[in-house]
Amino acid sequence: MKWLFNPWLALAALAGALQTLTFAPLELWWLQPFTLAALFVISFKSFNLAHAALAGFVFGLAHFLTGVSWLYISLHDYGMMPAPLAILGVFLLACYMALYPLLAALLTRWLGTFHGLPSGWSPLLFASAWFLSEMARGWVFTGFPWLAAGYAHTTGLLTGWATLLGVYGTGFIVALIAAYSAREIVFSRFSRPRLAQNLLLLLFPVFVIGALAQQFPKVTLVLDRPPFLNVRLLQGNVPQSLKFDSATIVNAAQGYTQMAAIPATEKEIDLIVLPETAIPVPAEQFPKAIEDLGAVAREKNAFILVGAPAYQNKRWTNSVLLLGSDGLLQSQRYDKQHLVPFGEFIPFGFRWFVQAMQMPLGDFAKGATEQAPFLIKRVRVAANICYEDVFGEELRNDAQKADILLNLSNLAWFGRSWAMPQHLQIAQMRSIELGRPSLRSTNTGVTAVINAYGKIEQQLELNTRSYLDAKVRVASRDTLYLQIGDLPLLFFTVLVLLQCWRTRKRRAVQTVVSSQVIDVEFREISKE
Repeated sequence: MKWLFNPWLALAALAGALQTLTFAPLELWWLQPFTLAALFVISFKSFNLAHAALAGFVFGLAHFLTGVSWLYISLHDYGMMPAPLAILGVFLLACYMALYPLLAALLTRWLGTFHGLPSGWSPLLFASAWFLSEMARGWVFTGFPWLAAGYAHTTGLLTGWATLLGVYGTGFIVALIAAYSAREIVFSRFSRPRLAQNLLLLLFPVFVIGALAQQFPKVTLVLDRPPFLNVRLLQGNVPQSLKFDSATIVNAAQGYTQMAAIPATEKEIDLIVLPETAIPVPAEQFPKAIEDLGAVAREKNAFILVGAPAYQNKRWTNSVLLLGSDGLLQSQRYDKQHLVPFGEFIPFGFRWFVQAMQMPLGDFAKGATEQAPFLIKRVRVAANICYEDVFGEELRNDAQKADILLNLSNLAWFGRSWAMPQHLQIAQMRSIELGRPSLRSTNTGVTAVINAYGKIEQQLELNTRSYLDAKVRVASRDTLYLQIGDLPLLFFTVLVLLQCWRTRKRRAVQTVVSSQVIDVEFREISKE
């Protein structure tokens, strides 16, 4: 059992913890090739296949325990779960998420070894396995692709790759750089000049393409649309512990109405946005709030989007309601499609677990897959709620039909933790890869305006009651990723794994045949 306490596992844990530092708020993106290179090397330095898998698991466990530890706040502080159970809940989630780095390390070691060393295919294999494991994490059990490697690169030399290949494709490029560099430096026997030449052959075009792709395509004005949309994003800063208190509901609604009614400093406001569940009860149960906001909409000739639950046909939905410029509540609304497991719905077969963990949960219904964007003075605004913007492939479909992306969130569940800057970074990535401006209206932060290049143009301070007026340019850039999505790279990476599997199988057959030939020759020599 000595291999359980091997130094390579300690290095895997260190690399996994450092991986967390590559994301917001620290954004040490340049560190990520080193952390992934460490995982690649450890996969081959491990004693055997099982030890390589364990190293991948330890890497992932250290990464996700440090990266999503803020879930403890929602479970314990607001979910009223006992501290030991809350810690256990975070640990179990981190263990589950760690299975995906385990899978990448396992596939790399199994299919990429030749005579005990990384094969020539191994860097491409590692990048492909990493890509596929992250895609799987974003899909299995409805998916949770938080902290996918590519999110670290909303700034830096590799940002442009997101416009070409998306967030998973950016992770593929980083993993390829890491594995290729590690193989050349650690395992090859080339001289230093040859080693430098080999590294330059890969790194130079990768960084050049990334730099160019970051600048192109340029944003273009959308035909038949106004050049700008004047928006006001409200941040109520309502304490989560009081959010469902009847007095707080009334006071919060009054506060939002007052902020919405403040005269604009420059041009008139076209759109006012309240965050997710700004009104935490259905509109029918609190008609005065809707009437007061409607009066503001009429006065300003503005549209208002309000986060509120809806109850219709015995179904609850987490929704965005639309008040027209006439002040009336419109029939169109957006219903959240991608619900949070154990937060907004109980997965099939897990009700016993929810009861055992003492989770105070209810079930919401899923919104329709195809929902039209809101048309705000001829500008198409596609709304999403909470962590829906983590799923880039799903938002890609919305972005193709929209001019602006809009996220309504309530991250008060997670206190003043790293969840807020991490979520903001995710929104930046969506703008980079989809070429659309993004607006964020949140309860406690981060409320922000992001341009079509993923740059933050304006943002409010965390945990403050305030509003943000912005002149949003209605311009987009049709990126390659917007047009092709993940499928081409998915197909390519599957082919890489199949080719590596065939190569391994062929070598195994050749080894068996060679052994048989040697055995026959030995017997003939013995007879002589």
